[in-house]
Amino acid sequence: MMKPTPLVILARLLAARRGEEPPAFGEWEAEEVRKALARLARTRREREVAEYLIRAAAGGGARGTGAGSLKHLLWLLRDRAGELYEPLARALLERVLEDPELPLHEGLAERLREDPLLGSWAQAALAGARRKELAARLEWEEIGPFRVAFNPHPENLLKIAMEAGADLYVAASEAGAALKARREKGQAQAIPPEDLDAICARAGGKWAAPYPDLRVCREGAPTMEALKAAVRAVLSARAERRPK
Repeated sequence: MMKPTPLVILARLLAARRGEEPPAFGEWEAEEVRKALARLARTRREREVAEYLIRAAAGGGARGTGAGSLKHLLWLLRDRAGELYEPLARALLERVLEDPELPLHEGLAERLREDPLLGSWAQAALAGARRKELAARLEWEEIGPFRVAFNPHPENLLKIAMEAGADLYVAASEAGAALKARREKGQAQAIPPEDLDAICARAGGKWAAPYPDLRVCREGAPTMEALKAAVRAVLSARAERRPK
């Protein structure tokens, strides 16, 4: 059974406020739920929330729908709250309907982080926003079939890169340099040890190999530009050798 959309949950909530039976929607749900909301949303705040969710459902990166927003929180509940999705989504919508001072945009999660019912979800949304912010600091390249994350900052962004799907993490800063290949349990690492060694040899510097999937360099560490050139050369050659 498909989960009801936030728009459907809002329509049911507004119907209950009007003392009506929850509306049922048929084959043309998207159009029908919008018509129901146009009839049921009567206060200024109700119309504001309904119009916001209609824009959010349309996609396209609508303004005010980023990490920490009402849309983000509702979609987070849908994806991760399991059987609690509907009651939690309804509770969240009730909160924003009852308090017009609560923003619908990206500042909502911060305002709800201490809420006894929704606080843990608001904190999860904020943590996700932080991960997204950090992932944006990485420079991404597709080299053949490989997705490579280059980190020119001293901050360790390895976990962020791997969570975002990097096959290879490449870091270089005043703190030194590092290479880390994706290595899933029970599978061969994405970039084999001999290719990591080839990258190190091309880039220069004194490298150590603590693990088969990790190379670190603190003495004579190469620049990021030298590492990028080495990574591109080695991974492009590997891509050409892959079976067609």
